[in-house]
Amino acid sequence: MQFTLRGVAVTVTPLILLALILGLGIAGYGGYDYVQQSDAVDDAVAVETTVVGTDISRSDGRRFYYRISVEHTYEYQGREYTSKQVFPGSTRPIYTVRSDAQRSIEPYEPNETATAYVTPDNPSGAFLKRQTVFAPFRFIGFGSLLALLTALHAIGARNPGQNVGISQTTGREPTRYDTVFGFNRDTLSRVSKRLMLLR
Repeated sequence: MQFTLRGVAVTVTPLILLALILGLGIAGYGGYDYVQQSDAVDDAVAVETTVVGTDISRSDGRRFYYRISVEHTYEYQGREYTSKQVFPGSTRPIYTVRSDAQRSIEPYEPNETATAYVTPDNPSGAFLKRQTVFAPFRFIGFGSLLALLTALHAIGARNPGQNVGISQTTGREPTRYDTVFGFNRDTLSRVSKRLMLLR
């Protein structure tokens, strides 16, 4: 489907629509998780917890990274729970250097007590560090970039001037409808297509 918006040609295909929805969904998930983290930090109640064990897991592949978990048990409102969360939220941070991951779990030794933080609406997900993490912004950044590149790719006619007997190269100055934010819209479309293929 192709239409014109304020003089700018926009082409929407099922693939473009899917990529746009996917990008916005990923960015929305990151934003939602960060809000959840912030709310958990603000509303958390401190309880005593016993550390059961710690773990550092490494991903597979050529570009590996590390994730941490600390299993701990605690009581909240008369019930016993077990959690492996170190930070609030569902998005766990990743570490590219093992020593950084080790440093994060260093304070927690098995069979020792520590302070955990429980949110009343999710008592089974107590966390040990009362702070937000950067991890959700990876989703926000990637999703926003995907949506932006998709939108730029949709701008501009796919084959301007084809089959109309008019040369695509003219000596006239570009009009305000030939540009987007000061850049040639056809150039933006080509660049965004190449960037999407490189990812």
